[in-house]
Amino acid sequence: MNMKEFDLENNEKIASGFKIPEGYFDDFESKMMLKLPNTELKVIPLIAKRKFWFSAIAALFLIAISIGMYLNFSRNELTTNEEYLLAFESSITTDEIAEHLTDEDLNKIEESLNLLDPETAQYAQEYLQ
Repeated sequence: MNMKEFDLENNEKIASGFKIPEGYFDDFESKMMLKLPNTELKVIPLIAKRKFWFSAIAALFLIAISIGMYLNFSRNELTTNEEYLLAFESSITTDEIAEHLTDEDLNKIEESLNLLDPETAQYAQEYLQ
């Protein structure tokens, strides 16, 4: 089999077999518009639907992050307070606590514990003096 070498640059051009009539594209647009129906097309905006979904996804994302941060913060706070109390449990004395409390603080503590109910006060007067 002996084939001819084919070079598009130097050889004659091959006719495609398709021809366009003269002036076809001059009035192509007007002919096409006449063939289309004259009904008004309904435009459905995709952006409005996307805004809803983007907003919903953003809200869920923020809720998930805030719940995670809240749980992490409360867990760390408990751990920190417990560790603090355990670390200083044996080294803090009653005298050091008393130095930092004011009379107002002591009165609030007494009221919250109900130490000065009438029966206790009477007992203290009778037996502790």
